[in-house]
Amino acid sequence: MFIHRRKPTQYFLIVSIVVLATFACNFITGNPSGAVPTEAVLPTAITAMPTLTQIPVSPNSLPMDNGLVLESATDTERDLSSYQVTYLEDLADGFSGENQSEVDMYFGETHQFTIQLTSGKQPLVWATGWCAQGEETLKKNLENIQFEMAVNGQPVDLQQVYRSNNEHSWHTAGNYCLIYRILVNNWPEGTTTLTSKTILQESIHDGIAEHAAGELTRTYTVIRSGGAGQNNSNSGGPILGTQNETQTAINNGVKSVTSLAEGTPFSYNGTTRYDVKLNAASGPLLWWSSGWCATDDKILAQNLGLIRFELLMNDQPVTLEKAVPYFYKNSDGLSCFSYAILMHGWNSDTTVLTSKIIIQAALNDGIDDYSAGDEFVRHIVINGP
Repeated sequence: MFIHRRKPTQYFLIVSIVVLATFACNFITGNPSGAVPTEAVLPTAITAMPTLTQIPVSPNSLPMDNGLVLESATDTERDLSSYQVTYLEDLADGFSGENQSEVDMYFGETHQFTIQLTSGKQPLVWATGWCAQGEETLKKNLENIQFEMAVNGQPVDLQQVYRSNNEHSWHTAGNYCLIYRILVNNWPEGTTTLTSKTILQESIHDGIAEHAAGELTRTYTVIRSGGAGQNNSNSGGPILGTQNETQTAINNGVKSVTSLAEGTPFSYNGTTRYDVKLNAASGPLLWWSSGWCATDDKILAQNLGLIRFELLMNDQPVTLEKAVPYFYKNSDGLSCFSYAILMHGWNSDTTVLTSKIIIQAALNDGIDDYSAGDEFVRHIVINGP
């Protein structure tokens, strides 16, 4: 994701959310996790609130004839490193949970997978490649191997696919792999067939087993039913509450999505990620965006005039008109601002909530200087019941 300068005195983060969680403003100074700010202070100098800019599909993406979108190599590499992703195999019927993310175990065999989806906006990773015992063996094997990927018979140009060389195998110690990976999104209703072919031009030995010349084909039949429920964001995720519902939830102390996060948040290149697991008891939750803090109300008001906030659910923009703007004092006495949206109707798909702060002109928060173009991103990944 986006890279930004991290300062030891920085008081804010931008967050992408993929799971339900209780409120956490998650600034670097940090309010207690799950604590809703209670000392709301409305700056008097705010004249206009930032508006959401629509984010177009990356010009580097690879749209297919059926509307499916294959992310570019650059975008795939970025997203693989910035938030938790799900591989096609992870959702396949009958796939063993103990093999989660051990996709490379299927590279040397023919296999058929069936994946059931109810949302079109669930990014999934499609991978193919080859593994061998040691780097030299892998290099020698690859001299006699050809790879092909296709969507409903339409070939994919591997020159535009993210490729990693000599990567350690995820499940077999000592094995090295060549892996092609594509982040796939915008699943159309009906059936989409993804085909990965590994063509062995002659028999080879990978250091563990002998493989005869021929084709090894993995077929992924992805069936999207369209889902049973509707939401008002058109993003294939949960339902967003109205501003009145959100304000009532804030007043009643409803938990935040991040309050249900498992383990310590993961940070990479200025992006923070929270992993949240929902269960049958999970009800309506508040999605709090990343916020901005300054030393006093006047500086906060000036800063907000130079900042753009963006919210996305499953990579689709969420209009800020659905959110409640919220001013408050944090535990360090700083003047802060954030957005909140009540969310409910969680489905079984993975939901990714993303919050961004984009600085449009150089500014100072009363403590540090920030350059125009600095971006702060926060992700929340939610796995439904």
